[in-house]
Amino acid sequence: MSSHKSILTLIVIIAVVVSVVPQFGLAGQTTPSTAAHSAPTTAEADRTTTTNEPTTASSTAPTAAEIRATAIEASRDVDTYRVRSIINRTISTDRINRTAEVTARGVFNRTARELRTNQTTSTPMRTVNSTTYVVDESLYVRSNALVRQYSSEWVTTNLSGEIEARWRLLDTVTRQRVILANSSVRRVGTTTLNGTEAYVLEADVNETSYGRALQTQFSTTTRNVTNASFTFWIARESGHILQSQGTVTSTATLRGQPVTISERLRLRFDDYDEPVTVTLPDAAATAVEIGNETTTTTQRDYRLWWNAPDR
Repeated sequence: MSSHKSILTLIVIIAVVVSVVPQFGLAGQTTPSTAAHSAPTTAEADRTTTTNEPTTASSTAPTAAEIRATAIEASRDVDTYRVRSIINRTISTDRINRTAEVTARGVFNRTARELRTNQTTSTPMRTVNSTTYVVDESLYVRSNALVRQYSSEWVTTNLSGEIEARWRLLDTVTRQRVILANSSVRRVGTTTLNGTEAYVLEADVNETSYGRALQTQFSTTTRNVTNASFTFWIARESGHILQSQGTVTSTATLRGQPVTISERLRLRFDDYDEPVTVTLPDAAATAVEIGNETTTTTQRDYRLWWNAPDR
């Protein structure tokens, strides 16, 4: 496995992700405060209110497919943004459940291909903090959890020549766009978030497509997605994704043992196309270059990502 996959395993958010995540259901109307860019809370998610669609929709109202198309196009044109996320994850075997909460906040400059994310992973046994930077086509990660393996809190790898491919895995908005593009959608209502009118879409995600996306990001093991559904809040005027909330259930094999992975994801996006500056701390000069490292095993990487404890 390449060192690039090793380090990406530590820092992708979808979730991702985030993903990736998204990788969500947050508050309707809020007042800006000094905590404006902290991760959304569960209480915020519980207070979301939505006006349901009437039985007979207005002929002038856009369809769910039209709203989705607008959001996909608007997301493609975004230059900068901020995102906050919470992922609640449970990994279950036939004997035990392991839980973790991952909170994160990040700033992204898509034009410059730069980002900074701060992530906290909390389990009943420990809490791990990490910060990730992409600057000048190099990726840096800082975390106390790295000291045992690298004798340093900082590691780095050069992304020259593959920054575009890696950026697609790291960019949260891109992952959200992929989810929308691979879903059947239904318009369920409208709401107002921070003074912005929004459409609410429910998305039934194509599990096969979503599973392939996960496999691309986390090639250390095969994940079979059995269920994935999301709700998106789309700004009526700009088409920007304001918030998303999702649940994903999948199965995998971890260290030879079958596991079920259940995730609840909540994301909030702010400050589209506002100025973003990513500055690498001076301490990053001590980062260990892992560009030529080949010793990290796939099982160890996957264990780090899913926070499965050593036995």
